[in-house]
Amino acid sequence: MNKYQEAVGDFDKAIQYCQSACHQYYNRRGYCYFKMGKYAQAIADWENMKNIAPSDYTPYWNYIDEARRRVRE
Repeated sequence: MNKYQEAVGDFDKAIQYCQSACHQYYNRRGYCYFKMGKYAQAIADWENMKNIAPSDYTPYWNYIDEARRRVRE
């Protein structure tokens, strides 16, 4: 649906009230930021996700290298 800005708002609320598995919200919000071209925010969310649940592999984590490249450009 490409409603990334709306999704970011929803994930903000989910993170605010989260009791468990919050890392998934950071992961998905990071993906939304990535799709919106907000690479620094995406990286911050993915790093936060990694700190919360370092052993949880998620597909969006694979985008972090691309986001880092784009931040350096």
